[in-house]
Amino acid sequence: REAFALFRSAVLGLLKRNRRETESLRIGILTLLGRRPDPYWGFPVWVALESALGISSTAFVYPGPIPGCGRHFHDPRYNLRIPALLRALGDWVAGGREIGVHFSMRCDRADAYDASVAALSAIPGASVEGARGHYWSIDWQRPEASWRRMADAGLRYDTSLSPFRLGLRHGSVLPMTPLEGAEFVAIPTAVMDAYLVEGDPSARRAHRETLATLLRTHREHRGLLVLDWHERTAANLGAWRGYLDALLPVLLQLAGDDDWAFMTAGEAASRWRTLVAACPVRWPGEGCP
Repeated sequence: REAFALFRSAVLGLLKRNRRETESLRIGILTLLGRRPDPYWGFPVWVALESALGISSTAFVYPGPIPGCGRHFHDPRYNLRIPALLRALGDWVAGGREIGVHFSMRCDRADAYDASVAALSAIPGASVEGARGHYWSIDWQRPEASWRRMADAGLRYDTSLSPFRLGLRHGSVLPMTPLEGAEFVAIPTAVMDAYLVEGDPSARRAHRETLATLLRTHREHRGLLVLDWHERTAANLGAWRGYLDALLPVLLQLAGDDDWAFMTAGEAASRWRTLVAACPVRWPGEGCP
């Protein structure tokens, strides 16, 4: 409901005839004028949902502008220092969930990673080990160089590796330890919310069929499936209509299958380090944890 969000919804909704953005504009104005709670404040929904399923997740948090980086137009615009946000994130950590750094698109430097992690120290109880680049903003020509800079800043894993579509390497989305002499783990993002909701109907249908294939493949071969949803999609209305609907069937399916285990990103990275240590050469299989 901030000025930028309302302006964006107005442009996309009124000029580009986007119905979901038009709905967002209407909801934003009406709840603002009526002094109603912000419908896009999704933390209570996520906590309730995860508590009901007995799972925990990782929230990647934008640290705000970092000196020397320069602001990118697409960088997030929320202010980490807002007291309500700090309290919500502190409660998130106190509930056994994880915080990672969602770094700026122009901050792919070791000192910028240091500063980004330091900024998140404002969150009570937060201990940051992992990262995610906004718009997967690592060096795509030399991703190992970005990962080395993260490792030099004390980070232990990154989730910026993305196929820009569902799946990776024909459905295999296993992590990697790409840096020689370091236990740094690169975790690929497999399924992002927009893949299943945006685009024309044929594309959405194809993506959901691909997701079903990924679920079968990963269950059979003990793969890692990363589900990447934005916090405000819990509103399930306006510009975010349908996003939570796309996630719930997947969560319920996995929660009801004992062959799957839910983990935070940090727990997944730790599990992969254990597996690599036990099976340094051969593909994970019999005799491996």
